[in-house]
Amino acid sequence: MGAWGARMSLATDYELRVLESILRYQLGIEIKLDDIKARLTVVRSRKTGRIKQVLIDGKLFATIRASDGFIILSKEGWRTVIELAQGGSLPCVTVPDDVATFVADGRTLFSKHVVASDGEILPGDEVCVKSERGEVVGAGRAMLPGWEMGRTKRGKAVKTR
Repeated sequence: MGAWGARMSLATDYELRVLESILRYQLGIEIKLDDIKARLTVVRSRKTGRIKQVLIDGKLFATIRASDGFIILSKEGWRTVIELAQGGSLPCVTVPDDVATFVADGRTLFSKHVVASDGEILPGDEVCVKSERGEVVGAGRAMLPGWEMGRTKRGKAVKTR
């Protein structure tokens, strides 16, 4: 039993395929979770049996948003997805190292601090925030399209969590 009476167990093959399908839909690239299957644990709702959270080695990998079924990746989740990504570009935003410390603390990322971003990002997309050194420092929801981040000197680019 997990927190609040939720049930925890290893992910089944079916659940892995479902997670891969949602990630393919959201990110637009193929992610194979078979390599990390033994490290994945799912937390299910006690009442419905639906997946609420996915853990990797006991750390939060992702949360499934109940309203639409989308996967909300944590920083650890983005690190894993970047390792497992098989081609294609991920929705990532790059920031200078001095700004990365603020983003790592959960502060909102403003457009004027963006060094580079994926042009395919749309407002509302889940994005990864990386430092110039390439390490994942945050995750959040895009507030601007990717092509506009860094060009516009005012406004929020990514609302981090």
